[in-house]
Amino acid sequence: MNVLLLSGYWPVIGTGLAIASAEGQITLLVPEDEEDLAKCGWANEIRTFKSGSLDEIVTVAEAIRAPLRELAKSFSAMPIRVGV
Repeated sequence: MNVLLLSGYWPVIGTGLAIASAEGQITLLVPEDEEDLAKCGWANEIRTFKSGSLDEIVTVAEAIRAPLRELAKSFSAMPIRVGV
């Protein structure tokens, strides 16, 4: 529900994340197959992650680790505060 409130995008399987900066920048991190749905919202930026395949099963935490790290780096060179 919080992702929807921030971005106008309702995650289909509940693995999408919305990140809001203090300046009001909204970025979504969503599974690749939900990218088109995420574009219907009002997020400033949409990034995707590969959630797995028939050949490899990964947890959501494993799938978003690297993309989330890169996203956090792009917000600021200063230490960031995270709220959930």
